[in-house]
Amino acid sequence: MKVLTPIPSWLESVLEHRVHFTTGGLGGLLDHYRVTNALGEALAQKIVTPDTLQIWLTEQVGKYTTTTLAVSTTDGWTALQVDPRAFWEACWEEILGRKIEVPPPPKLKERTKKAIERYRLLLMFLPIISENDYPDNFVKPVWGRYLDVSKIARKPLPGRWVLIETITKPNWDDPRGYGEDPLGQDLQLMTRFRISWEHLTAILMPQAAKLFGLVRNAVREPTAEEWNLIANLFLWLKANRGIDLPDLGSTKSWEWCLNKFGS
Repeated sequence: MKVLTPIPSWLESVLEHRVHFTTGGLGGLLDHYRVTNALGEALAQKIVTPDTLQIWLTEQVGKYTTTTLAVSTTDGWTALQVDPRAFWEACWEEILGRKIEVPPPPKLKERTKKAIERYRLLLMFLPIISENDYPDNFVKPVWGRYLDVSKIARKPLPGRWVLIETITKPNWDDPRGYGEDPLGQDLQLMTRFRISWEHLTAILMPQAAKLFGLVRNAVREPTAEEWNLIANLFLWLKANRGIDLPDLGSTKSWEWCLNKFGS
């Protein structure tokens, strides 16, 4: 009879949530914030190393799932959840070819962590860079294509952590709409289209902030500069870190941004 390695105490949280193992392997478990918090703390404190974690998974996981697991400790989504700061430092160094100082991520309340899971939010760090810093494969905005560029208020990137929705955006005339939309459902929206700026800012954003466990003014439209960088980052993360994210610029839908146009 094979003797299994004793389960260390730091993995008790993982074991308690073993029901999150799915037919897709370890993804369902690692998407659970309590599990990733436990793993992240263990790795950060060097209670466990990636190698010993792999040994434990090999020996223990088979007792709770019949699925063959292909576990990679360098998986992009897992790495982001385990250590967001290290993840984004590595990403920006690869993208820009130089080191970017990334501050510690904000401490999130339990309600916000649950909202991240329910509403498919992504924690990102956007540094203070300009379009001149973009790599060649990033798409820059064409400021004067639709609007008089002299009337658009420019808003330089502030250099901060942000939470971004990762829902796939449909064309405005797609009869299927957004499909599965838990945030829209909780905001009691029949559609996300044809919403005025006044209703969005005065009603919907404060309601969303409450759902996210954030202060009232923490939820806002992205600036055009932020939107453009985030859309590029989604494509880069999908291609270079294996994170399944939508192409935000692939539709003919317009959306509100924070920049003012004229008055």
